[in-house]
Amino acid sequence: MPQDLSYWDYVKAAFHAKPVLPGLGSVPVNKLGVLGVGVLGGAALLAAPPVGAAIWLLGGAAELGYLCSLSSSERFQAHIRRLEAYGEQRTAVEKKTSLLAELSDRNRQRYALLERQCTEVQPQAGRDGADLTELHLTGLSQLLWIFLRMLASAETLRGYLSSGAHKEIVAQIKALEEDLKTEDPDERVGKSKQATLDILKRRYEQLKSATRQLRFIESELQRIEQQVALLKEEALLNRDPEFLSGRIDAVTKTLDETNEWMRSNAELISNLDAGPSPAVMMAAMKEGA
Repeated sequence: MPQDLSYWDYVKAAFHAKPVLPGLGSVPVNKLGVLGVGVLGGAALLAAPPVGAAIWLLGGAAELGYLCSLSSSERFQAHIRRLEAYGEQRTAVEKKTSLLAELSDRNRQRYALLERQCTEVQPQAGRDGADLTELHLTGLSQLLWIFLRMLASAETLRGYLSSGAHKEIVAQIKALEEDLKTEDPDERVGKSKQATLDILKRRYEQLKSATRQLRFIESELQRIEQQVALLKEEALLNRDPEFLSGRIDAVTKTLDETNEWMRSNAELISNLDAGPSPAVMMAAMKEGA
């Protein structure tokens, strides 16, 4: 579902509305009307100021009535919400496609497997007629989005760690430490080498941190995979929708640590925002499958 729209959003939509006219396509009728009244009133104002002012006054009243009437229409509001939902869904599909394109073949297959398992949970759990749609969207789509973001993060870290910089930095640190034994720390050369050594040590710490982060990500990815596999099995064996509801809620709550890690490592996943809403992500999942 799209984010809550205010009355002002509907007013703006009414002002920019482009109804489809036969043979003309989408036409901004309201804007053309406002423009016409403005030009006609301006021309009349030059010749007969009272007439021009009256045209503008009547035109403004008509525009206000049109905006209030259309923006208050439940049918129009429902139409705008559908357009917003469609736009969000398309954005989610584009984000998903973009992230998948960055993954290796192995990780794309890994995501596809998890996505397929998520789509299989609902029909199994709802085979007795229980409507689990909202539950499904809220829990499983959150798992999917986190899983996809972490796969992309893991790709970034692996690329960074596979560059061979680790051994090179260690060798440079050892060499500089040996050089500094014979350098005067108060001389310019000694100070320069010490500064370089400090930079290399910070880079080395970053490499170690990246290694720890990658290990944590891989552990979380495996945990999510096993959680979804367990949910699928439980949905198959247990016909009680309330039981599955509780299980998905419990699984979602276990992701608190993962979400906290993602917030604290925002610089690592700066290109991966918080993502679309659960409903939008599920719609994107179905379309992009």
